[in-house]
Amino acid sequence: MVPATPLRATRWAFGAAVALGAPLLLWGCTTREVVAVDIGVVTAYPSTASLVDGQNLHFTATVTDADGRSLEGARVTWETDDEEVALIDESGLLVALQEGTTTVRASFRDTYGTAFVTVLPGGTLQVSQDFIVFHAAAGESPVPAVIDVSVNGFGRIGGLEASAQFAPDQPDGWLVPILADTTTQTSLALTPTTSALPAGAYNATVVLDSSDDDDPIQISVSLFVSGLTVTQTAGSTSVTESGGKDSLTVVLAAQPDADVVIDVLTHDPGEVTGAPGRLTFTPSTWNVARTVTLTGTDDHVADGDVTTQVTVTVVDALSDPAFAAVPDEIVLVTTVDDEVPGFTVKETGGATFVTEGRRDELKVLLDVEPVSRVVIRITSADPDHVRVSPMILTFTPEDWSKSQEVSLFGVENDGFDGLRLIDVILAVDAALSDDAFDSVPDQVIQARFFDGLDNQ
Repeated sequence: MVPATPLRATRWAFGAAVALGAPLLLWGCTTREVVAVDIGVVTAYPSTASLVDGQNLHFTATVTDADGRSLEGARVTWETDDEEVALIDESGLLVALQEGTTTVRASFRDTYGTAFVTVLPGGTLQVSQDFIVFHAAAGESPVPAVIDVSVNGFGRIGGLEASAQFAPDQPDGWLVPILADTTTQTSLALTPTTSALPAGAYNATVVLDSSDDDDPIQISVSLFVSGLTVTQTAGSTSVTESGGKDSLTVVLAAQPDADVVIDVLTHDPGEVTGAPGRLTFTPSTWNVARTVTLTGTDDHVADGDVTTQVTVTVVDALSDPAFAAVPDEIVLVTTVDDEVPGFTVKETGGATFVTEGRRDELKVLLDVEPVSRVVIRITSADPDHVRVSPMILTFTPEDWSKSQEVSLFGVENDGFDGLRLIDVILAVDAALSDDAFDSVPDQVIQARFFDGLDNQ
């Protein structure tokens, strides 16, 4: 018999082997010579992948012979080189286990292809706020609070649930947590309902949980229902140091059984005062609003606009005991400053004149009291003819009103210069000075220098 050529035997045998599911060892049809298919390349897909621990990814592989033909039906063997990072089953399904890197290997006979896998740490839940305080007058509900829910790390977290746990021996059901979605990113709305609650303080804990995160988040919620209502003009309060005024109105939210005495306390009378400072509501006048006038105080200090707390508080010892639990109401009052930061330079006789070897003086003082030190630098535009001393002046809140002296010296030289006008610049050093003086403009004094009077 004439032996079959290896190429023909290979092609015939490969087709039969694939069709019959037999091992890819090929027999010649006439000589029974064993001819093996040469494996070319095994390729794993995808070649690189990043997963968060707990995630799955299905890998596939192709096998080609030495001539680049795909060997359909060739089954590869899968494995990873670090099974603590990831595991892969016989179908190519990989499960990420923990942070790290590993190589996936797809093998066919003695040939293999690889893929590189990075496993990132799974994310944990995080919220934009973990403590919420609601304030409401009796019979009114505050605006709901919205909290952002996100992931600290990688991936998304699903299966979110939110529930409210109320403090023992207190009313429940006054707080409803609602998630916009059960998968991050999302938001959590906390909606309090106070219509059925008497004045007092209430506490609850909102628990945010997920099947993807073993550590639930707890959000503390406090609700203060006051028995009085404080109203600001146009929703805010502002006064000026020049005596500008604003007002508050105060009224009880429920009828007391006895008098309720309320004090209006300003935390800084040097910025704002209130009158009257004490209000008394009786069982018959409890619903008549009272007005408190707030007046700005001129402190003569360039301290900028200042915000002061004004506290409206029930005087427990003089009031119906039912109102003892009413929390204080805090009003923020802005006092607009009317001091204009600056400094003044005075010239001897209204002008500055120096000659060689002789001097003149300037006097410098601040216009208003600073909160902290103010540093002024003095510079001569032509130190070869006019020299200044000292070159730095420092004013403090204790000595700001005392003038300081700067000497201007005429510098001797051999030439005849005649009359020169030389600028002397005085400037606030913003980096070293009270912030209120940072924008104070420089001042320029023209020194008249003349050397024609030498030694006369």
